[in-house]
Amino acid sequence: MNTREGAYIYNSIRLAIVGNSFLTNSEYGLGLLNVSETGISGNIFSENYEGIFASVSRILKIKGNLIENNTWDGVGIYESKIIALDNNTIYNNNYGVLNVEGKEIFIRKNSIFENKQIGVFVDGSVNVTISENSIHGSNNGVDLSYSDKNSLTSNEIINNDIGIFIENSKGNSLDNNVLKNKNNIVVSPSDSIYLLNSTSYSGQR
Repeated sequence: MNTREGAYIYNSIRLAIVGNSFLTNSEYGLGLLNVSETGISGNIFSENYEGIFASVSRILKIKGNLIENNTWDGVGIYESKIIALDNNTIYNNNYGVLNVEGKEIFIRKNSIFENKQIGVFVDGSVNVTISENSIHGSNNGVDLSYSDKNSLTSNEIINNDIGIFIENSKGNSLDNNVLKNKNNIVVSPSDSIYLLNSTSYSGQR
């Protein structure tokens, strides 16, 4: 058991972080600050405060990791851009994915389930693509807050208290999603939401 970070990397470029276990750290399993062009794949992040923390970073590929049982969030992305999260299992964290002030974030083909508060939380961000994910078993499946020009496409969002919650956001599109939640879509003051080709079932869990 480590007392703080499993690994903390800063001011670095072109790294490969593959096949490690980051366990039971009191801050984060993996912390990245001003890191670019880096791949993170095939790792386990479990029972840390935060699984992966990335700040002021760009061009990160986070793929095929198991991210579970972290106290705060599975993946926390702050003031970063061009980040891809693909084919990860993100399970039983407080927040599955927390993205704050990000740009060009791609969240694709992940299994995001039984995170206590929110599966995917997007705050103050633009051009976030959330596609082909399975998101279920949280208070909110997806939460867009003060975030514009984002898209949710071909996701299965089921068995949440609220499937998609949107507040103070504009120009977001929801296309071809399957929604089966207690409340499928809840919108607080927001503008220009485009709802296309989605299937919304009655709210039963």
